[in-house]
Amino acid sequence: MREHIERTQSADPWTLRGISLEGRLIGYCSIDDLDTMIGKAQVGIVIGEPDCWGCGIGKHVMALLLAHCFEKLKLHRALAIVARGNDRSRGLFESLGFVHEGTLRDATQVDGARSDLLCYSLLAHEYEANRTS
Repeated sequence: MREHIERTQSADPWTLRGISLEGRLIGYCSIDDLDTMIGKAQVGIVIGEPDCWGCGIGKHVMALLLAHCFEKLKLHRALAIVARGNDRSRGLFESLGFVHEGTLRDATQVDGARSDLLCYSLLAHEYEANRTS
C-alpha cells in the first residue's frame, strides 16, 4: 500500500492537504489556528472513504503531520477536537499519545442532534517521548 499526501488549496503547504491512495483522493488533513509565536496549532484528519478505514492510513498521515508540527515548526502544543461518538478518531489521537483535556458540552450538531466535542492535546515533550519509544 502506498500512501502520499498531496498539496491542495493553500499557499502554506501544510494548512490543508489532500490524502491520496493509488491516485484516488480519500480524505484530507489540516493544521489550523497555527500560532508559531505561542507554539500551538489545531490538527485534524478526515478519511472519507470507508474502505480505507482501519488500514493505518490515518495514523501514518497524522504521524507525518505531527512531525511537521513538532520537528519543523517547533510547536509546543497540538490540539485535536473530536465529536463524541467518533471512536475511530478518538482512538487515533489516543494511540498517538494525545491526552483528553476536557469536553465542550453540546458544542456541535451531528446528524441534527446536539453533541459534545472532546478536546485532546499533545505537547512537544510527549511527542518526543512517543517518537523515541
